[in-house]
Amino acid sequence: MKDYILDYNDELKGLQWDNVNFAALPVNNFTPIEDPEDIENDFTFKDNLLEAISTATGNDVLMLLFITPESLEEGEFFGFAYLANRKILPFKINKNQVFVEWAHLVIAGDDPDDGKKAWLYNFSGNGISRSPLDLRINNMVVTDTGASLIKKSPNEFNREALEKEKADFIAPYVQPAPTTYSMEELAQAFNEVITAEKLSIIPPKDNEEIYAEFEKLAGYPFPAILKDFFTLHNGVEKSAFLSPEEVLKQWKEWKMIYEDWTQEELYDEYVEVDKVLPLYTTPYWIPFFDLVGGNYVALDLAPNTDGKAGQIISFGADYETGVYESADLIAFLKSLNSKED
Repeated sequence: MKDYILDYNDELKGLQWDNVNFAALPVNNFTPIEDPEDIENDFTFKDNLLEAISTATGNDVLMLLFITPESLEEGEFFGFAYLANRKILPFKINKNQVFVEWAHLVIAGDDPDDGKKAWLYNFSGNGISRSPLDLRINNMVVTDTGASLIKKSPNEFNREALEKEKADFIAPYVQPAPTTYSMEELAQAFNEVITAEKLSIIPPKDNEEIYAEFEKLAGYPFPAILKDFFTLHNGVEKSAFLSPEEVLKQWKEWKMIYEDWTQEELYDEYVEVDKVLPLYTTPYWIPFFDLVGGNYVALDLAPNTDGKAGQIISFGADYETGVYESADLIAFLKSLNSKED
């Protein structure tokens, strides 16, 4: 198979369909269909294909573009497998009757007309999607093959460029955490919340190891205002206030989301410019207050042009982008005691 594998580089852009050397892929791991009504059949079909490619190449498959013919019995099935070693295997199925039966079941399904169309499938470890091959952007796989393979490549193939794109975008907005604030006012605002809600403070403790781990991962210091805030407590029982340990845990989880998504996926171009960047998340938002359901209030150290470092925002699973809440931590704590809140 190695003689058929393509290197993923800029030279790939010039590749055209007629110049592709497709490897004949055996699919002997397909066994007769046991239950045509099984809702997992589509995933079994996908998993068998990925397994056949992995066996033939000795590499894991990150993503597979799979092209079906208009005639399932007579036409050829083609594919481009994106391998874990950052190479691509072009192949055509060395089909047998069992494979054709599976193709009928998965492609035609409950609509026989679907078996008379050419489809472009996208298979990954845990996902399946398809659309007609005759759509302009899909047909590029045939009309402009190399450029299309680059355009449709998985994020793992372009990790360095994608990380640079995100870093270049966020860099102009990053600001240091505020250092001028009244500790007395911070403590008073916090204690008023605790008293009004009759909450129980978990006694503060030494969190220097947590702050050091944060700084190592984030590349910037844990904000002084949050350090001072955590000299007042180490979390609050039966409340939304997070402990430093929980702050680090949630921050790391959202950092993983940020790293997995592309700048295009993170950015919402339809949100009007205001104090908060129109992003789904960023490592410069530090969650400290749990709104439940995967939503948080956070300290913002990468404000938009109308905002300022240290402002308080909300973001999370139910948000498209971050939302402005308060000018700073003290103002946020005071808002918790307001009649409107």
